[in-house]
Amino acid sequence: AIYLKEFHREANENPLLYSSLDGKPHSLSTDSISLVLKTAANNARKTCSDVPGNVHCHLIRKTKAMDLYKNGVPLPFIMQLLGHESMSTTSGFYAFATLEMMSDAMKKATPSLKNEDKLWKKDEIKKALFSID
Repeated sequence: AIYLKEFHREANENPLLYSSLDGKPHSLSTDSISLVLKTAANNARKTCSDVPGNVHCHLIRKTKAMDLYKNGVPLPFIMQLLGHESMSTTSGFYAFATLEMMSDAMKKATPSLKNEDKLWKKDEIKKALFSID
């Protein structure tokens, strides 16, 4: 919201991320956006070790989609938002979220169950799942 207020004061059709050339906005190249993102992630990592080592545009896209899903947005809506043609593409990536959500619901319903680490919560499994393109 702060970025939009500062760089998009008028609700116009400028690219979301742009550079100014001759006083006019121009779209950034994919390489430029990747460099800006990498620089921002490196700076953020200095104060927050949770920032992943290889931040890229697709990671942000998947993270936002996962956040929507975990907050109750139906998978078909996310599929449309991401532009997937097949539900299997979308559901393949978000299947482990369903397992985690089901596990959380089961814990709430039956608090006496052991608090064991689930397979999909292990770092090496998460890393494999998040690296799926």
